[in-house]
Amino acid sequence: MNNQEVAHLWANQSRERAKGSSFYFEGDTIYSYGSHFPIARHYKGVILFTTKDYSRTTARHKSETLSACSHKTVFQVVNPASDPSGADVKNYAGQIADLSTKAARARTSDFVLKMLQSEVDEANSFCERFGFKTRFTMPDNIDELKAKARASAERERKQKAAADAKFEREAQEVIAQWKSGELTGSLSHRIEKVYLRALAVLDDSLPLGGSMNMETSKGARVALSEAERAFRFCIIARARGWHRNGDQFKVGDYQLDAVNEQGVVAGCHRIGWDEIERFAKTQGWL
Repeated sequence: MNNQEVAHLWANQSRERAKGSSFYFEGDTIYSYGSHFPIARHYKGVILFTTKDYSRTTARHKSETLSACSHKTVFQVVNPASDPSGADVKNYAGQIADLSTKAARARTSDFVLKMLQSEVDEANSFCERFGFKTRFTMPDNIDELKAKARASAERERKQKAAADAKFEREAQEVIAQWKSGELTGSLSHRIEKVYLRALAVLDDSLPLGGSMNMETSKGARVALSEAERAFRFCIIARARGWHRNGDQFKVGDYQLDAVNEQGVVAGCHRIGWDEIERFAKTQGWL
């Protein structure tokens, strides 16, 4: 099983366990290499996510895990296997202090300021949810930092626009190669739009030695027959809308969350109608 799929199965808790390449989960906790390095854990409706690092491979495992649970509330903790504690509050304090220093020293501080504000908001949400009295604020010289950020924001915007335009041009070829099956695995996280393709999966336990799956550009897979069944349901639900609220619609190991004017939501996947219809036509469903 590929590691992206392991991460999605864990995020949705649709299986008790699954294993990829040096990457697996048991119940609510997902690990890199072994039980000595828990990456994240489901805990009382949120995700506790480690602040520790280990290797380049573990960094990739962490990235895949964070991407798969991006639709959930995530808190940074020292050890996800332990319950939230004062050590985690101190860790937030340290990260906020470091970011404040970086924001003051940075030549272009707009990005760092956004990270700092996000860290402060997350830390306060963590403390409020788990009953800690500590509350964090932005630094006293925030007006000076904001003025510095505004001065550099336009330059950063132009640089980003140029980089994004270049990436978009290059990404079109990569997306086409992925759709055709020339590329394996998932697409870059920078490609936010979700794409679909049919993929033959080898499995000696099956009568014909394999099966056809639908794979998403985020690395999740379901049997093609399950995908078609979900498509028929979503087409009917599209006009009136549908949301998982008591009602459920399972697609393989996953659950649909919503069907609306924009498309279909399933966990961290937001799949637009244009891509759904394009894929359906390739399969003869339309």
